[in-house]
Amino acid sequence: MSGTGSLLGASELDRYFPERRMRIFIGTWNMCGMRDVPASLNDFLLPETADFVQDAYVIGSQEAIPNR
Repeated sequence: MSGTGSLLGASELDRYFPERRMRIFIGTWNMCGMRDVPASLNDFLLPETADFVQDAYVIGSQEAIPNR
């Protein structure tokens, strides 16, 4: 690894991100104190209207019950 501070080298970046672009989904989920979480979050993370799958997902939660 060179001294660039990157975890990936240039060849890996070219392979995984040939256009040097990264698509990131950032969302927040207000759980409203729900005790049970849904079996699937596909509707939230992978809506039918999406044209593509993201490269990375960042999810924040609010009003979550401790230990859930």
